[in-house]
Amino acid sequence: MNIGCDFSASQPGSFTDSVHFVDVLSQCTESRDATATMFVLNTHGQGKYECLWRNGTSIVGNHYFENGQYWGAVKYELLQPTTCDQGIPGTYSVRYAVENQDRSVHMVIGCDFSASQPGSFTDSVHFVDVLSQCTES
Repeated sequence: MNIGCDFSASQPGSFTDSVHFVDVLSQCTESRDATATMFVLNTHGQGKYECLWRNGTSIVGNHYFENGQYWGAVKYELLQPTTCDQGIPGTYSVRYAVENQDRSVHMVIGCDFSASQPGSFTDSVHFVDVLSQCTES
């Protein structure tokens, strides 16, 4: 599996998705996945998925069929690390440019590219299929 600096996840000829860090326990509900910190969707087929966590330099976890049936354990061993410029993580002061609205909040972006505004939302920064979401010209 190739994991990019934008947390895209792919195996050429098999799948392309991203590593998801938000709402992991909503996707990974089995007790065997209690330590899962991430998941990848559509691994090796539509609807299949893997619940994963780091173990040293490896990523380990469990693979499931599209109906949620357990297939078995999976282990990804690091072959070659990629150095990424993670210039995005940090705490940002956010000011919305809406007339007569002086609302100042903070957005926090983690090293895992989780994104949150306390009391408002929790999600992640998305790098895959951006143009399908941002269609205004």
